[in-house]
Amino acid sequence: MLIAVFVALASAASYGVSDFYGGISSARLRVAPTSLIGYGCAAVTALVALMFVGGDWSLGAVGWGALAGVLSITGTLLFYAALIAGPISIGAPIVGTTESAIPVIAGVLFGQQMPGLAWLAIVLAAAGGVLVSLRWGPAGTMTARAGVLAVAGGVLFGCSILALDRAPHGAGLIPAVFIGVVGFAVMAALLGTARLSGRVRRVLNLLDGMGGTDGMDGMGGTDGMGRTDGTGGTDSTDAGGAGSTQGSPGRGIRHALPAVVAGVLLGGGNVLLVLALRAGPLAVVAVLSDLYPVAAVLLAWFVARERLSLMQFAGVALAIGSSVLFALA
Repeated sequence: MLIAVFVALASAASYGVSDFYGGISSARLRVAPTSLIGYGCAAVTALVALMFVGGDWSLGAVGWGALAGVLSITGTLLFYAALIAGPISIGAPIVGTTESAIPVIAGVLFGQQMPGLAWLAIVLAAAGGVLVSLRWGPAGTMTARAGVLAVAGGVLFGCSILALDRAPHGAGLIPAVFIGVVGFAVMAALLGTARLSGRVRRVLNLLDGMGGTDGMDGMGGTDGMGRTDGTGGTDSTDAGGAGSTQGSPGRGIRHALPAVVAGVLLGGGNVLLVLALRAGPLAVVAVLSDLYPVAAVLLAWFVARERLSLMQFAGVALAIGSSVLFALA
């Protein structure tokens, strides 16, 4: 299980750094274009990795990968909707906790046997992920709508991990490729429809109204399975965010570069997650890969000089401690 622990943690790190850069890009390009670029680059990254690792093409490989992609991108949009409807400090931990719980429950139902130390580590890792995700801002109350959206988003994210786990072992990295392909196709369709439909355009513009530029599950431009928590200004007439890149071509490239980095790292995280699921128990891999907010928060601390609360430091400590326990189990 030691290999699975390290690969799952590497997946979490890749997701977390992806979220950080996705947040930066979303502040410049907006959420929808960032997601489009991110999922496209994720698909290309996974495809390149597939050339080296290989995989057997089958209906199961394509079907489970496509289902994971649909669940992931839908969960991402519900995650954004939850953050719009209620406080981020409450909604984000709900999404993360639910996302972790689904694979753990499924692992129990599937009859996976693990030592008691591993179960203790799962509890500590889940608690660490929640504490790291907590954000303190203006007081707010969690509405029933926001709560339902947060739980639904977490369930979909968790189910996307289940779909990857159910793919045939011989599928290799084919499912990881289709996460990016499906996510890109859905965002391209939404952006295309937004140019014809004012209602869709308004919905996409809502994604840019959260405030803040740090990445976390969470989902966002690019999550755990494609989540970033980034924002920026909105223009009620242009969901595609074309106005954010007007000017010289060089400026447009500079604005798009963080989205490309986020997408490559998202694809790398998906690849590592698939490999970890093939090497270790579903519950362990899912909980460890869901620690990506730790990487995003630490990067924001070191690079962006953001201040962390004592709760967030405690969450980082619990995440590290749980990883040690997993390695010893």
